[in-house]
Amino acid sequence: MRIHQIPAREKGSRPRAGAPSPQALIAGERGVEALRPRHAAIHRIQKWIRAVEADRRNLLDAHQEAGALERLRERRYLEFVRDVLCDEGEQLDRGSAVRRVHRKLAA
Repeated sequence: MRIHQIPAREKGSRPRAGAPSPQALIAGERGVEALRPRHAAIHRIQKWIRAVEADRRNLLDAHQEAGALERLRERRYLEFVRDVLCDEGEQLDRGSAVRRVHRKLAA
């Protein structure tokens, strides 16, 4: 019940037991007003924490993607080296086959 809603006969009477006094209500309101800047600061900090968490997740995803790309690069490089070595082996085999043919013809 608000003060302006109190019937006229009760306005001048003593406050009921356990009911807060107007001074206590005003002090409470001042206390709430004093907490508003803290509430705003807490809200900003929570917003920053959410932004940092989002950045952390993005960084972790990028790190995982970079690792996957590095593994792919290594696998492709190993395939390249294997292909080069196979080509060299084939050329050596052809060269030795040619030498064998020359030896047989020379003999």
